[in-house]
Amino acid sequence: MGILVKYAAGDRVQAKTGHFRSVPLRVRRVEEEVNYELFAKLRRASSAMYDKVLVIGNGGREHAIVWKLAQSPRIQTIYVAPGNAGTSTESKAVNVDIDVKSNKTVVDWCKANGIALVAIGPEEYLCRGLADDLEAAGVKCFGPSAKAAEIEASKAFSKDFMAKHGIPTAQYQNFENAESAKTYIRNADFPALVVKASGLAAGKGVIVAADKTEAIAAIDTIMKDKVLGSAGDTVVVEELLDGDEISVLVFSDGVNYSVMPPAQDHKRLKDGDQGPNTGGMGAYCPCPLVSDQVMEQIRVEVVQRTLDGMRKDGRKFVGVLFAGIMLTKSGPKVLEFNCRFGDPETESVLPLLESDLYETMLACTEGNLPRALPVWKKNLYAVGVVLASGGYPQSYPKGKIITGLEKAREHGVQIFHAGTTKSENHIVTSGGRVMVCLATHSDLRTAKQLAQLGAEIVHFEGKFFRHDIAFRAIGRVSKKDPLTYSMSGVDIAAGDRLGAEPLFFLDYFACGKLDPGVAKQVIAGIAEGCRQAKCSLIGGETAEMPGMYAIGDYDLAGFSVGAVERDRVLPRSDIKDGDVIIGFPSSGIHSNGYSLVRKVVERAGLRYDAQAIIDESEGQGRIVGQILAIEEGSPKVNVRNFQESLNTRADKIVKKKFGVLISGSGTNLQALIDHIEHMNGRSAAEIVLVISNVDGVEGLRRAQRAGIPTKVISHKGYKVRAEHAGYQYCGACAAHAYKQVDPTAVRRVFILGPSHHARIGGCGLSPAKSYRTPLYDLTINQEVYEELYETGAFEEVSIHVDENEHSLEMHLPYIAKVMENQEFTIVPIIVGSLSPENEAFYGRLLSKYLADADNLFVISSDFCHWGARFHYQFYDKSWGNIHQSIEKLDKQGMSIIEELSPTAFTAYLKKYGNTICGRHPIGVLLNAVDTLQNSGNGHRMALKFLKYAQSSQCMSMSDSSVSYASAALRLE
Repeated sequence: MGILVKYAAGDRVQAKTGHFRSVPLRVRRVEEEVNYELFAKLRRASSAMYDKVLVIGNGGREHAIVWKLAQSPRIQTIYVAPGNAGTSTESKAVNVDIDVKSNKTVVDWCKANGIALVAIGPEEYLCRGLADDLEAAGVKCFGPSAKAAEIEASKAFSKDFMAKHGIPTAQYQNFENAESAKTYIRNADFPALVVKASGLAAGKGVIVAADKTEAIAAIDTIMKDKVLGSAGDTVVVEELLDGDEISVLVFSDGVNYSVMPPAQDHKRLKDGDQGPNTGGMGAYCPCPLVSDQVMEQIRVEVVQRTLDGMRKDGRKFVGVLFAGIMLTKSGPKVLEFNCRFGDPETESVLPLLESDLYETMLACTEGNLPRALPVWKKNLYAVGVVLASGGYPQSYPKGKIITGLEKAREHGVQIFHAGTTKSENHIVTSGGRVMVCLATHSDLRTAKQLAQLGAEIVHFEGKFFRHDIAFRAIGRVSKKDPLTYSMSGVDIAAGDRLGAEPLFFLDYFACGKLDPGVAKQVIAGIAEGCRQAKCSLIGGETAEMPGMYAIGDYDLAGFSVGAVERDRVLPRSDIKDGDVIIGFPSSGIHSNGYSLVRKVVERAGLRYDAQAIIDESEGQGRIVGQILAIEEGSPKVNVRNFQESLNTRADKIVKKKFGVLISGSGTNLQALIDHIEHMNGRSAAEIVLVISNVDGVEGLRRAQRAGIPTKVISHKGYKVRAEHAGYQYCGACAAHAYKQVDPTAVRRVFILGPSHHARIGGCGLSPAKSYRTPLYDLTINQEVYEELYETGAFEEVSIHVDENEHSLEMHLPYIAKVMENQEFTIVPIIVGSLSPENEAFYGRLLSKYLADADNLFVISSDFCHWGARFHYQFYDKSWGNIHQSIEKLDKQGMSIIEELSPTAFTAYLKKYGNTICGRHPIGVLLNAVDTLQNSGNGHRMALKFLKYAQSSQCMSMSDSSVSYASAALRLE
């Protein structure tokens, strides 16, 4: 349902507003505590206090902690023991040589040097009781006691603790006898394929087996071969869980806590989660794979229960609690707990912290976290890529010179050192995981690309890194942006990135019919690109070709002239057989390249419709990097050790794996099988599964004869795929409403839609600055948003929730088209599941905007969702067939809405339970109208429905349908 509301003329109405807040408070404080904190902050601000801090550790995690602590105005000096080559370069930071393995030495040093706080990174020092000894000596320590740290020190204890306190986790059993563990693996009625050494094993104590044989072998490796020493005296055998793994870190003062944004680690060595487990090859934050609803479930069922349980068991936890969680189909389940900041998660989490880390750490040690709750940056992603030494996670060389650090920083990449040290005038490798290249951006894909760019630029012999950090989120959550020239103009101006310095640029713009607005955006984008590239835009050509392009379609080409040093011009005369050719990706075949392709095809005797031949037994072309568009004065190409670069990326080409869905005889399947066999292993495709909805058909037998696995999935056991099968009807209805709009009188468009994917107690606002449409971007009015936030009745939803709310999204193209060439902004509002009282509250609050002559209100809603799959099958046989009953039911509701009575509409819903998904936005609108009608300002209003349709004509109880309607409301 689309209801468009426009006020014609009249005075503005000032509505009374109140405060409404349904979000549960994590921490409650009485007024006296607030006043005390105000006094404490004033005292701290007025006193010239400069603290000294000791950070223990030498990894990327510790460098990130030092980097963030250095931003605190309260800190004078940060001592790092032992630190690395990166920590010593941070402002305020000094590496010190202390025997950190001796608790007494550390305590004595802290007392002698007036240390205000110790932050411990590695778990081994916490498990050994360093925090206990520091606290006993009067030195504040950010980190748990040894008793609390046992949640990481002993996986057996951790699993028993979870079972005791009802914390969701995998099925498991602890064993001190190898044979008993093997018997358990063989007889378990679930995949008991995860074998964990109970003790601390430097991140190498977990083996995820592929089958029972491998799991049994892991028992022998840990318990009999003693490869992990005493850490493997006890093992945990647990169920293999399936899903996405995330990392949730929590600040805790023992009672109060604050959950950090969720992150996701990548533990496998190679791209695609292949290869052995490592300490982590990269991470990103926040992880959009977990919804706000699931995060709330994690907070209640994991975080709250864990901290409460620790306190009840006499193990009060102060510091950072780390929970590794698997998002399974049956809900989140804990894989493991750590008693400290995670690595590499910390490197991606802390760059998003806007507030003072030192104040939060101090507040935790004082048992008063509420006074310094962390504040996080919004609409920002952080992606960290780990650079590892060749040979990691096994033996690896050390002492390799590292270069390119400054160049990476010039591109906005933050470097967090891990396994590095200084040797004479160089920074050299000293560990398996050498450093993390970290980048932030409002777009996750861009942040990942920037971090990977840094990983490409930094160089040391044997360098290895993953190229797919954040691939799960990018591949499954991020929507592909529609191609618009406002997005691509800068890239076009950058040319083909061949390394030459651009001098001037000419553009060519072709279309079916010239649209001045679009052309203006294109030229503006090109001009901005030329400005960035320091290149002159000297002219161009615009052509209208109605016979070549459809209305609304356009094409863009360009020509750029650049300069390059003469001795770098290709081809060189000394190129000969056997030389290595480095190939760089192009956007396609260019100009004379077509004639060369034709000549190659002709001489090879190939057909243009033949499969591309890739002989894996011969050398193959490999992309080894990118040449960047860079400014004058920088080297154009800087590739070190060609052979090493080729070997690093010379893995076999991974064949694309296909599943084939057959409908019966499988003749098309046989053609594919024959083609792959004909290619003698050179095909780029591999059929890995054949699926049929019917058993016993010939297609399945064809697959079985070819040795291809098969599966039968009956279509009768599944619901209809698309819940909104009647979209064509929805669009037609909406069009009738939008025809009523006079765009010249509109300056702001309010869009109210129901929340489908997150439970919101009130109303939510978007974290975005604009919404993208196929026509152009729609700017969100931040001034109105600020007014709404100030009422205390609106909350900001996550970007994940915002992107999934289709009720708002479906109206954007209509608004963009109707309002084309007009100056306007939008005000999207997601309406939660409101009580009638709260609908009235929000109606009163929004009534002043409804009364404004410059505002257009759009209310988004479907009408009746009828059918078993919607759990609604109201049918009055006296009204005719089912679809006639649905129509009469809907039109009763439409008639009541036309009365503009919120109480009558509520009574209608209560009587029939009609599944109108936008009933709450409609309720808010009706209450806003009611407020204006009762204001005494003489408002006259009339609402009329314009169009009604059903997606299908239901005749039986097994059918289903969705109804659509549109209306227009005019205020005079």
